[in-house]
Amino acid sequence: MNRIDPGILDIELGTVNGLNLCHALLEISPCTNVIYLTACPNYSLDTWETEVITFTVKPLNPESLRRHLISIEDGPALRAGLSNNDNCD
Repeated sequence: MNRIDPGILDIELGTVNGLNLCHALLEISPCTNVIYLTACPNYSLDTWETEVITFTVKPLNPESLRRHLISIEDGPALRAGLSNNDNCD
């Protein structure tokens, strides 16, 4: 089974932009699963450029979080161009 290391990021983080933070995070750790959780739905298309697995709008309820965590199970290997057994376990 793949190890899941999710990163949950907002887009507007004060002086830091969550999109830029995601790019930096994925350069350091390309197998990290990223979920954008934001109050700004207008950023949804911008998030695809970071190749994240999922995007959701606040408020997030427990059932929605559970669905998002399930959806990222195979995400890092797919995004990094790796098979499920390569470097992301």
